[in-house]
Amino acid sequence: MPKGKRKNKINLFQEIIINNKVAKNKKNSKIIGINNFLKKIRRKITCM
Repeated sequence: MPKGKRKNKINLFQEIIINNKVAKNKKNSKIIGINNFLKKIRRKITCM
């Protein structure tokens, strides 16, 4: 596994955690987090 991929994974998780912390102030925090996660997965699939 290349170092770059591992870094990207860590960054993804950090972004999700930050997004969830920000979204917790809003009502639909889980939905927002899931939507962001799905968008990122779709982007990664289209990039491949």
